[in-house]
Amino acid sequence: AYEASAAKDEKLRPLASIGISRTYRQTGDQDKTLATLKSALEAAPDHPALLAELAEFLFSQGKWEEADTLADKAIAKQEDQLLARWTKARIFRDTGKLKEADEAVRWIVRYYSARSNMDNDILDPEELVIVSLAGAENARWNNLPKQFSFILNTIIYDALDSDPDYWPAEVLAGMMLLEKFNRPEASRAFDKALKINPKAADALVGKGLGALQRFELKEAENFADQAIKIHPRHAAALRVKAEIYLVAAEWPT
Repeated sequence: AYEASAAKDEKLRPLASIGISRTYRQTGDQDKTLATLKSALEAAPDHPALLAELAEFLFSQGKWEEADTLADKAIAKQEDQLLARWTKARIFRDTGKLKEADEAVRWIVRYYSARSNMDNDILDPEELVIVSLAGAENARWNNLPKQFSFILNTIIYDALDSDPDYWPAEVLAGMMLLEKFNRPEASRAFDKALKINPKAADALVGKGLGALQRFELKEAENFADQAIKIHPRHAAALRVKAEIYLVAAEWPT
């Protein structure tokens, strides 16, 4: 479908390329993910969404300097490029620049509030999930427990209201609930994501983490294995497996 869109409409080609890259990424094909994004950028070198997507992918690969440069380019082209700003925030966080990281997540939260105050609410579910991720970091760092409730009950709800099939919003809800040890609600959120997309490796990892919290090691391993079967390089799934071996004291594994 993405390839058909790219062939049919040149204007849609950069966004279709992002979709194609994500299909590769969901199954762990990093080489094709990178090649798709780089090829698309050769044709549209200043496209902010492409720049942001490649920046986020490179960040996930640990190539922080390249990611930072691309994120800056994306923001220069589009000030409210939220994916690029979220990538910048995580680079600041992971390199120990905590003041800059705090400012970066607050920018996203304030942008959301400003849009809301102007009766110009963000409606795109992907952007709402990014706002939720940034808002959750802001809540953790600044002791704002009520913000978690607002994210779960308002922002994520709005994302799913905008697109009921946007399963990453359900995964995020599940992860936030799991963080608060609300395992029953978290499990239901992951189940909803899997009902939409049975191959959502992130949701399977969430189910595995919930089982691990209960010390149900075989169940946790089963979910992790299912995720790895879909996405062999899924870092979080591999971490779940490692945690299982640590808890079971299987050191050589």
